[in-house]
Amino acid sequence: MNVLPPPKGLDMSEVATDAGLRAAIGREADKLKDSGRGGNRLDEDEIRLITFLASEVLRRFANLSREEKKELLRIREKAEKRETERRIREIVGNVDQFIEDTTTPKTVIRFSLINELEIRIESMQSALSGEARMYEGFLGKLKDAIKKLEEAKTKRRSLQGFREFN
Repeated sequence: MNVLPPPKGLDMSEVATDAGLRAAIGREADKLKDSGRGGNRLDEDEIRLITFLASEVLRRFANLSREEKKELLRIREKAEKRETERRIREIVGNVDQFIEDTTTPKTVIRFSLINELEIRIESMQSALSGEARMYEGFLGKLKDAIKKLEEAKTKRRSLQGFREFN
């Protein structure tokens, strides 16, 4: 691995600790966000600093023991599973809200939302299908949400004086 020399002005004693490295990365991430919002570009020194910090993270990861790497991967998988569960809860909540809106009088409903929800659910299902055993419960929730959407599409309802025709 190619080790970059530290950029000028970087306090190496700060990034020697994990907390210091996280703080430096956080500061640079904030600068990067601000520059993106403001339409400004980072200067050469800032880019070099970000590159150095990234190489430092990679170097530290490479120096971890096998057990530490396994633990990090386990933590990452757990975080991904939680994020997936959160996204599914959000989608199912959106479906439930849509169905509730169709039964509530004088509620403005976007019919394109059905297609949007179907697309989101189908893409989530295809993403999870590779690990069907791990996400079996989540896939069941998505299938239930699809059924609810199909029922909402097939039922004829009067919505604000407008009748949906097949």
